[in-house]
Amino acid sequence: MDDKLSEADRLAKMNKEEKAEYLRQKQEQELKNREAAITRRELMAEAKNTLVEKKLPVGLAEVLNYTDAVSCNKSMEAVEKAFQEAVQTTVEERLKGGTPPKKAPSEDGNDLTKQVEDLMMGL
Repeated sequence: MDDKLSEADRLAKMNKEEKAEYLRQKQEQELKNREAAITRRELMAEAKNTLVEKKLPVGLAEVLNYTDAVSCNKSMEAVEKAFQEAVQTTVEERLKGGTPPKKAPSEDGNDLTKQVEDLMMGL
């Protein structure tokens, strides 16, 4: 509301030529904003398709830069690389596994190998 009042005050103080120029600039800015929004939506849709093709989570589309196509591609490459590195690190961690389990002691103090050997010998 305050913005509209201050804009009305500015327009009231302007002459006819200044008003025409101000309105023309305002329309140009609105047009640029609409074009930027359309470009952003188009780039986002294309980025989501590309992420699906590369078998990456579509949620990564939220962190990409949609200023222009070049920026979008660069940010997608960076995000893809970071995601792949994170997956690789996690896989390597899981493949390492923990420490191997210790041999469980038998009730009579003999180890399992000795018990199997005794059974095979008929003891």
